[in-house]
Order: sequence, then C-alpha cells, then structure tokens
Amino acid sequence: MEMIKLAEAVIAVKGTGAKANVLVFRHLDNRASFYDYYWGACESIWQNDPSARFRMLFEVTMFMIRQLEIPAEKIAKALRPIPECGGLFSDD
Repeated sequence: MEMIKLAEAVIAVKGTGAKANVLVFRHLDNRASFYDYYWGACESIWQNDPSARFRMLFEVTMFMIRQLEIPAEKIAKALRPIPECGGLFSDD
C-alpha cells in the first residue's frame, strides 16, 4: 500500500452506502476527477492552511457517514494510506 501524506491526499467517493467506492489519491492524480465527490489537496484551503486539514477531514468523514451512508469501517479502511489517520481508527 502506497502511503500518501495528508497534505497531498485527495479522498474520492463514487456511489453511496455499503456499495460506495472510497479511495485516496495523490494530489494531481486525474483519476479522482472521475468520482462523484472528491476533497482534500485539490482545495486551496487544504493546501494553504495545515491547521484546517484535520477539521476538513472530520467534516468529509462525517459527510460520508451521515449523508452518503457509507459505513465507518469502509471509510477507515480507505483512509489507511494516509499516515496521519493511523491513530484515528482502530481495528479493535
């Protein structure tokens, strides 16, 4: 698994619910643009304000859980390539 720093990460989602596809791409990877939603390093505030990244990550995660009804376990698994997310989720 390729690790992608949070500062360079783009979180992309296609679909909703348990069948949704959630992936993390490196900034400027054009594959993210083929997804229904994408957030992260493609946004200037994410790039220019390091203190906003975790807030935005939380907001994106909550949007995926509440609005797109994606299971938290699926999101946690998808975010594993981001080293800064390692302590946010537990397999226990």
